[in-house]
Amino acid sequence: MYRRFREIFHGEVFAALRGTGRTCRTAAVASASTKNPRCRDVIYIEEWIGSETVNTLPLATQKAFLDHGRVHGATIVEGWADAEQDLGKLGGLRIDLDVIAERLQVDGSSYLPNPTAKRWLPWKGSASRQSRQGVFRAAGDLIKGS
Repeated sequence: MYRRFREIFHGEVFAALRGTGRTCRTAAVASASTKNPRCRDVIYIEEWIGSETVNTLPLATQKAFLDHGRVHGATIVEGWADAEQDLGKLGGLRIDLDVIAERLQVDGSSYLPNPTAKRWLPWKGSASRQSRQGVFRAAGDLIKGS
């Protein structure tokens, strides 16, 4: 996702907009707390450090990171080649990232705290099915890094 973000907002297409004073959005990770007790409780913070990123954290995760988190460079850009190889293997396992991305967006909206917070969701309101599918395809492209 971050690599695709960089390609879009630091590539040729956005360069023209930068020339007019436009700035890019920030890549965001929401509620990055560790769910697996076998992992470090700050793994998603340590692994998502990079320029133009925002990571929203529960208070307990913030405290844990302040206590024992490590900052060792722009970790978000590490391991891209390995990740590409792993993603390439998913098709052979009959795993469809487009379907997963759509499901995560739809299911994830139920975790937002209130109806006001849900207003930004692209598939709410008067959005047509076609535009919603476009959003889902775009999310899948970001996950694939294509």
